[in-house]
Amino acid sequence: MEDCVKSTDVKNGNSFFKRLRNPFKININKKKLLQKSLSGAAFFIVLACVFFFNLVVSALDNKFNLSLDLTRNKVFTISESSLNFLKDIKKDVEIIVLNDEASFSESDKYFKQASSVIRQYSQKTDKINISYIDTVKNPTYLKNQDFGNEKLSTNSIIVKSGGKYKVISVSDLFDISYGYYGAQGIKASKAEQELTSAILYVTSENQKKVAFLTGYDEADYSAFSELLKKNNYNVEEINLLNQDIPEDASYAIIFAPSRDYDESGIKKLQSYINKKNKNLMYALNPELANFPKLAEFLSSWNIKIKEGIVYETDASKMTSSRQIFEAVSEEVENSYTKKIKDAKIPVLLPVCRPLEALNKDSVKVLLQYSEKSGIMPPGVNNDFDIKSNICGPNPVALISEKNEENSKITVTVLGSFVGLTQNYLLATSINNSSYFTCLLDSLTNKEDPGIIIEPKSIENEELGITGAQANILGLSVAAFLPLLVVLFGVIIFIKRRHL
Repeated sequence: MEDCVKSTDVKNGNSFFKRLRNPFKININKKKLLQKSLSGAAFFIVLACVFFFNLVVSALDNKFNLSLDLTRNKVFTISESSLNFLKDIKKDVEIIVLNDEASFSESDKYFKQASSVIRQYSQKTDKINISYIDTVKNPTYLKNQDFGNEKLSTNSIIVKSGGKYKVISVSDLFDISYGYYGAQGIKASKAEQELTSAILYVTSENQKKVAFLTGYDEADYSAFSELLKKNNYNVEEINLLNQDIPEDASYAIIFAPSRDYDESGIKKLQSYINKKNKNLMYALNPELANFPKLAEFLSSWNIKIKEGIVYETDASKMTSSRQIFEAVSEEVENSYTKKIKDAKIPVLLPVCRPLEALNKDSVKVLLQYSEKSGIMPPGVNNDFDIKSNICGPNPVALISEKNEENSKITVTVLGSFVGLTQNYLLATSINNSSYFTCLLDSLTNKEDPGIIIEPKSIENEELGITGAQANILGLSVAAFLPLLVVLFGVIIFIKRRHL
């Protein structure tokens, strides 16, 4: 019997007895174990790489802003004007936002835009540091700071450098509209405009003073005043009935008074303008400009205000075919406005009195209506023939100069104040803000750059790409990427089947 036992049975028997001696021993395939170990290790390595990659990208994004702004007007990106300004900053600046960063950016789409803009200031220069402070969690912060009588609240922004600071409130940060029953809504963001203006203010060594002269029932000059403040002018209101024009004011502005100056007011004008390096602007009210005393004062500077209203017949100059009194002006003397970024954008001075230079050697034309313009006399009937009364060009902005040794004195007259009101200063299709800012910068020898930044609206924003590009992008997302994922899965499946 023993001789009849096959060798294979012996082997199987031996194997059986071996298992019997060690019943817990598992038959392990070393090759498969190695492959599974390698697969697990590869999974954790890839996971670690993805985690590390996210950390690196997040750090780089905080430093260099890797996000891509596809909006047509680049509402999430600061403008070239601000970038050029930031390159020249030599002082350290701190921007403090009184809120938690996540809470601030998630409040609203406009706050998200403002948060994106704020972050870019520290990314573009190492001179600017940004911090978010939640005053609810840190109630002692404001008590330990000296911000005077400033009204600070959640989402207020403080910009400071050295001993100077400026507070930006929520109402400053956005262009807020008011509807029925007190309802409020945000129309546009002024985040970049306010931040750049605040940084300019706190880093500036020397501010030029501008005095708005009051006391004779002037029109509302708040929009022009705000424009000058944002361009780092120190703006003061001087009531000539009981104050003198400050000697340190580089520029004085008469803004559309509705009654004539008295003897005292004229004497104060003359006393101011006869000093060295002084400048005066008179933006008149075209409906109320027949003032004998002011006319006599201007006559001494060889400027005359004529009767009537200038109109335009050149259709290429008019804002519409029916708006003959609202036309873009031709720039004649541009030596004061060479720093304008885009001189091709026109200046619009509507509803203007015609002006006359009594001495062309000392008086220069700044702006005028075209050769096809005319003057509509007061009190005309509806049958007035505008085509038969063309008498252009008609000046609507003049500047008179007196040059003495180491001194220049100027008097500027505008045929209307309307071009310096809010609608015209904020309009991006015309150059009024840039033009008058550059004019004052030149006349006051202001070294700080004039920075004009328009508010940005997020409403109805579209991707700034063409239709063909949009189709390609849509096809990629809808078809190419899913196919790529499926192909990748099939390859992995086939490889694993043959393991």
